[in-house]
Amino acid sequence: MTRAELLAYLKNRCDSKLERDWLDTLESCGLNLPDKAQHYLKCCHTKPDFWYEKARTAIYIDGPAHDYPDKRKHDEETDECLEDRGITSLRFAHDEQWVITLVKYPSIFGTMK
Repeated sequence: MTRAELLAYLKNRCDSKLERDWLDTLESCGLNLPDKAQHYLKCCHTKPDFWYEKARTAIYIDGPAHDYPDKRKHDEETDECLEDRGITSLRFAHDEQWVITLVKYPSIFGTMK
């Protein structure tokens, strides 16, 4: 599958514009695209927005609903479950500068072009 085909596939599986915007950020920076979108992880009963297979990394693009304490607590429990199983969990908030986080993880996202 070409990069363009993978990007189209991922965008088609997105549940929100916010997720598509995150993919656009990766594309505009020339960073690694995820392998899957909306991939269910049975071990923790969670469906991250994106999944990097080789890096065993779950990506969540958190909209405003995740700003509330009850949702934050649930997110923390999910992250802990994943961590206990050797899976990295990264969350990108709707109101943050995503590139700042992306460049911190070149082993997952690669380096900006």
